Formats: sequence, C-alpha cells, structure tokens
Amino acid sequence: MAAVLGAALAACSNWYIASAGLADDPAPHLLWWWVAGSGAAAAIVILGWGSARWWRRSASLLSVPLCLLSAGLTLNLWVGYFPTVQTAWDQLTAGPLPHQTDAAGVAAMAAAGLQPAHGIVVPVTISGDASHFKHRGEVVYLPPAWFSSSPPPPLPTVMMIGGEFNTPADWLRAGNAAKTIDRPGGQARRQRAGVRLRGLWRRVSTNDTECVNGSRGNAADHLTKDVVPYMISKFGVSPEPARWGIVGWSMGGMCALDLTVMHPELFSSFGRHRRQHGP
Repeated sequence: MAAVLGAALAACSNWYIASAGLADDPAPHLLWWWVAGSGAAAAIVILGWGSARWWRRSASLLSVPLCLLSAGLTLNLWVGYFPTVQTAWDQLTAGPLPHQTDAAGVAAMAAAGLQPAHGIVVPVTISGDASHFKHRGEVVYLPPAWFSSSPPPPLPTVMMIGGEFNTPADWLRAGNAAKTIDRPGGQARRQRAGVRLRGLWRRVSTNDTECVNGSRGNAADHLTKDVVPYMISKFGVSPEPARWGIVGWSMGGMCALDLTVMHPELFSSFGRHRRQHGP
C-alpha cells in the first residue's frame, strides 16, 4: 500500500508540473523516484505505527525527512536554483547581498567623492502612487562610474525582472549578476551601464502577471510609471529610450518582450535568459 501511495504521489506531481506548464524540459527520473520514496515513507509511518517496534518507528520517522531532502537536492540539481549551500542559506535567512549598503551609505560615499572598486547594491522602496501596484522591495546596482562625479553621469539602465517563483534578490544570488559585471572582463561594461535589479510582488506563488495591467494589478504601470521616473530622479540615469533596456528570467523574459514592444518610447532593447534545465 505504501508503494502504491508513493507511486500515486509521483504521478500526481508529474501531472501537476506538466499541466501547469512549470517546466519545458522533462525532470530527471531520479526526482520521481525520490518523490515516490517520500510518499511511501510517510505512508509507512502512518500505516505501520501501531504495530511497529520502537526502532522501526524511529527508522521510519528518519526516512521521511531524508527522502524529502533527497528529492529537494535532485530538484535543485535540475533547476540550478541554489548553486551553493551558502547561496541557499542566504536566501532562506534573507542574508545581505554582495556589497550591499543602504541609502545613507551611498549618500556618504557620493558626498566624500569615493569611487569603489566594485559596484554597490542598495535596496530601495519605490512608491506605487502612479500604479497602485503592491510590490516587493527592489534593488539597485550602482557601478563605480556612478560615483565618478557629482551629480552622477547619466548612465544607461538595464531593468532586470525575475521569474514567477523568483525573489528580487535572485539575479544577485542565483544569477550572480553583480559578480559577473564586477569581474575583470566586465570592467568596461560596468563603467557605462547602471544595472537595475528588481522583482515583482506576488499574492500567491503562481501569480504570473506577465508584467501587464490586469486583474492581478497594474504591473506594467508600476514598471513604466513608478520605476522609470524613480530611477531618473533618484539616481540621475539617462531618460533616453536608447539607453534603457530590459532583461528577464523565465516569466521575466516575456515581461521584457511585452514592455519593450508596448513601450518603445521608454525601452529600446530586451533580452531573455532561460535556465538550462527545469522551470
């Protein structure tokens, strides 16, 4: 009976992922084995508890979290969401982002004329007055060139939008965006590009807005009428459409396409990043 229940759980999980369109690539077979094993282990605990000896109860209780952990590790190998244990820990504990500071720290560095050797990440709170769209806190990456003058130079801007299940920090943690542009090969790029890192608020984990105005909120208005003016007024970035671009991850890739096509007066280019495997 435990084996049947475990197989049923694996089949239902497979059906849900396929019917919801959560992944383009097939999951590894090992994932379904571990899902089935988790269901079977849980069934053994429940069905065999009354007649089992204490050591069998202990072993069955231990098997459930171990099977779930194995399923989780296999899932992560498929989607590549947490590249390292440290990344997973920082995500779960909401740890600080690389080279993160606050608005006061940025203002102090700018006032002192300090130009850092690497980019600075600063969390921001952007008003939703124009869109009335409830959203998560957002993040801005300022390259060293931004600190080179006062007022700062009108740098180009790239708006980076995460996927349906992502958080605003994923471009920095899982995507390594800041580390990539801070590498020696990215020195020239970072001197001419201010990178805008952000993520959308979601009422539920499957709230796929596609960055348009709809029943789930005015997501497009937030990006075009809240975010763009804020970046221009707060950080002095260039207002020229030719110097604004959007890149998206998964669902964010469709957002990048939609926004660039529908708002050519604001954006001139877009890019889409797709994970190699998984959702």
